[in-house]
Amino acid sequence: MTLKVVTRGKSRLVKSVQLAQRAIFLNAYYLAFFMVIEVGLFVWKGENLPFVTGILPQEVCLLFILAFMEIFRLRIANLGNILEAKGAAISVIVYSLFSGVGFAFFAVWQTYVLRLEFILCIVYLVFLLLELVLFIVGVVVYQPQ
Repeated sequence: MTLKVVTRGKSRLVKSVQLAQRAIFLNAYYLAFFMVIEVGLFVWKGENLPFVTGILPQEVCLLFILAFMEIFRLRIANLGNILEAKGAAISVIVYSLFSGVGFAFFAVWQTYVLRLEFILCIVYLVFLLLELVLFIVGVVVYQPQ
């Protein structure tokens, strides 16, 4: 989407990717939903499933590290898309790859994977893939100022 912006008598075209902005917005809400459900599932797992000592706290810590990394990534994505910053878009692409590994861990490699967790993680991975494609398009579209 292009938008003509006039600041201090100079006009320029803003080429922020509107679809990417919408995906970031939806992804932020899905992250909150994901975290609430995931914390509830970890509480249930801790009460009903046998864990080796120390594994459950490690997985919960990984979940919160992943959540903070995602919040950071979404913030950079939001600002990078609005400001049309190629550097921010490239860093979002790199962070998306790390986030993808984190969500793949929770979908496949954690100690006990519930079907609901698997579905939630796969949906999040689809969101990540969509954002990744949109930000690759953004890197191509953004023009140096």
